[in-house]
Amino acid sequence: MELDFTEDVLRHCGGRLTIHDAQLLNESARAIKARNILEIGSMDGCSTMILGNIVRDFEGRLQCIEPAPKQKWRWNVDRLGLQDFVTMHFGGAPWVGHDKIIQHCLPPIEKKDQPLDYLFIDGDHRTRWAIVDYHYYMPFVRIGGRIGFHDWWDRKDAGKWVREAVEIILRDDEPLLKKVGETQNARGYIVFEKTGDHNRYR
Repeated sequence: MELDFTEDVLRHCGGRLTIHDAQLLNESARAIKARNILEIGSMDGCSTMILGNIVRDFEGRLQCIEPAPKQKWRWNVDRLGLQDFVTMHFGGAPWVGHDKIIQHCLPPIEKKDQPLDYLFIDGDHRTRWAIVDYHYYMPFVRIGGRIGFHDWWDRKDAGKWVREAVEIILRDDEPLLKKVGETQNARGYIVFEKTGDHNRYR
């Protein structure tokens, strides 16, 4: 199903995504035919609508981690008919364990310990928590899968924190991450393709 980002998504999410962020999110996930997607931070359901629509098209599953999603999240999921393709884990990352994530992933999966095609990080934006979200869930993303950080260009503290997190991550993991694309606007989104693993994950 093709979404009209302006009508179907942006006007229903309170400005939490820009049109350019939405387009990059959609294009970067569709390019790899992402079927098993993990979204950290759901709030009103802005990114949920886009990612949920993608997994519906590819007969996959979107899993969301959010301690207390807003009522509008459920309304947006229901409005677009995504109920059968979205699973909400009520809690905070990384306390939603990998065993629960793996349990809800849909086959076929090439490596059972790396079931995720796409990891969208938009939870607690403070530097250490963005790093924690990445380091806990990155090992479960397959080689060739993608990892994105939202709000990395936000003009408030969130943008500063997320950029710092990305800089710290790249100090260690730059050989394992190839930048796919980025937007620089009132929110901002940056996406990497995972090209390798740490030895400690093998």
